[in-house]
Amino acid sequence: MSQHSTIPELRSRIGDISSAIEAQELLLRDLYGQRSDAQQKINSFLDPMARLPLELQSHIFLQVSVDSHPNPEPNGLPMVLLTVSRMWRDIALSTPRLWCTLEMDSLPRGPDYSRICDIWLSRARNLPLSLTLSGSPPLEQSVQDLVKRYRDQVASLTLKLSPDENDNMLSLHLIFGPDAETSRLSSLKILSIAAHEVAYFGGVDEWLDVLRAAPALSSLTLHNTLVDDIDEQVNSQPLYLPSLETLHLGQFFTWIIGELECRTSCLILRHVTLPALKTLSLSNNDIDDGELLAFFSRSAPPLESLNVTIPFAFPEPFVSRFLGLIPTLTHLNLSAVADRGVGSEPFLPFLELLGNSSDILPKLCKIAFHMDFPVTVDHGRLLRMLVFRASSCPVRLESFSLVLPNYGAQYDYTRYLPNPHVQSSLRKLVDDGLDIHWGSAHQNLL
Repeated sequence: MSQHSTIPELRSRIGDISSAIEAQELLLRDLYGQRSDAQQKINSFLDPMARLPLELQSHIFLQVSVDSHPNPEPNGLPMVLLTVSRMWRDIALSTPRLWCTLEMDSLPRGPDYSRICDIWLSRARNLPLSLTLSGSPPLEQSVQDLVKRYRDQVASLTLKLSPDENDNMLSLHLIFGPDAETSRLSSLKILSIAAHEVAYFGGVDEWLDVLRAAPALSSLTLHNTLVDDIDEQVNSQPLYLPSLETLHLGQFFTWIIGELECRTSCLILRHVTLPALKTLSLSNNDIDDGELLAFFSRSAPPLESLNVTIPFAFPEPFVSRFLGLIPTLTHLNLSAVADRGVGSEPFLPFLELLGNSSDILPKLCKIAFHMDFPVTVDHGRLLRMLVFRASSCPVRLESFSLVLPNYGAQYDYTRYLPNPHVQSSLRKLVDDGLDIHWGSAHQNLL
């Protein structure tokens, strides 16, 4: 081109050069792609993982991640899979189930953290989500907004909150929302609340609002939770929850905060009807006998597993009526706590009834007694109950456990063994097929 080229000629020249550069870039990208494909073929010969079908590799990723605690940390699963190779990244991003579970901890962390979590959850597409939130309430606004955005997909929600502030129910309400018609968690099936220490979680009426917002709830766990004793405000009509099958409630506490009496979450049983309940754990039953019987009478649940602490002397007439309301029970776990006093016999009425009538819990196949402190156990009655349950009931007893207090590995637990005659009879039951554990949680003395 001459020195006296015109501006249009120069612009045309620039256009030609730009077109040539684009063509070379396309060629270069194609060459990079060919090189990558060739390298992947080499890898497929050298790496046995690369020779597996993509569906199988995706399944392996899922199995590796199943016991992890998925969080947005770069070195955690499944995030680390994105950095191994382009193939692994593509597989991870095309496996939505890898991104269905997320633990957001040490909150608050700021909006960038919530943005990363948002990207994570978007990779799950439309699959049900399992979320775990931990930290001191109230939850950061960006986290609340994130949970609200995905709450139609949330199938499992776990809150691990600190008791440092009395804003636990506030955190729940901010997630569930104030309007019951617009904030229903229609997909929520599992709700678990676990405070690091005993924490106040509002009143019974607030909890009933939460339960109304989750009509498909099948499992509820409230650990270390205290609620207001204001039953006169909510005692009109028990809330009917047709889907709830698993319920874990209570701790060993009743607190007075100012003029407000706070009791364990077992108080909720006064105000609900649970016709589908199959598993119930009450670590402290602080409602009275009549209220407990009323709950089982109106619910008539197909209960299969019962884990209950005996906080006071259950009289035999009550135990008889109580067990008569749960004829479908297959697993019975009884725990004795220290406020009964050393030397008492908390299991005696159960031994009497279970050892003399096959009409009481006819489907019972597993029994466990747990002791948090030394108690007196009538070994003779216990043996007669085991023999009766193993030989004279419609369903044969499969296992029995007597779990002694935890005094440490060096403690001599043999002092809790029965006399040699009873030991011999117990070992005969073992020979006949009954699984017996007698000792600490980690040591079977038999």
